[in-house]
Amino acid sequence: GLMMLLRLGNAPAFLQNLDQRLVGGITAIAGLLAVLAMGVTYAWTGIDPIHNVIPTLFFLLTAAILGTAFTTYFTRGEALESARQALRSALITGLVVHVSVPLIWISGGTLMRNSGTRYLESPVHWFHILVLCLGLYAIRNKTVPKWLPPLLLIGELAGRLAVFMLVMPSRANIGNLY
Repeated sequence: GLMMLLRLGNAPAFLQNLDQRLVGGITAIAGLLAVLAMGVTYAWTGIDPIHNVIPTLFFLLTAAILGTAFTTYFTRGEALESARQALRSALITGLVVHVSVPLIWISGGTLMRNSGTRYLESPVHWFHILVLCLGLYAIRNKTVPKWLPPLLLIGELAGRLAVFMLVMPSRANIGNLY
């Protein structure tokens, strides 16, 4: 909020002397720490497939995809092209990770394999992948359509929903053979 006030020139007089780069740097560090904290919070011990760095990776990818996508609303010219290139990189990375993770899970034990199988059979997961592919297709002509950031938001919400719906907790296999 402080950064927006400084950028728009509506900050109270006692705040107008703050260096925007300093405030931006502090904001970026605070945002990164918040994303890392969320990733650690969701790495639950009772859920083997995500009791690792995967939730943090998913949150960082979401921040990269949505951050660069919505940045395109506020940039023009060379900055817009930089944001488009960053969005392209984030979308490619997101595709690689979200296609690879279920395949890696399939090579694991019972819970991991069941989680990977559920992912690969889920329309929610494939909708998320489709949205990422549509994003790449939409930005191929050196533009970012205005409808793309909201669509990517819906896709990322589907990806988050997939984690909560499809990843199997340890209790799902209690009493069964591993």
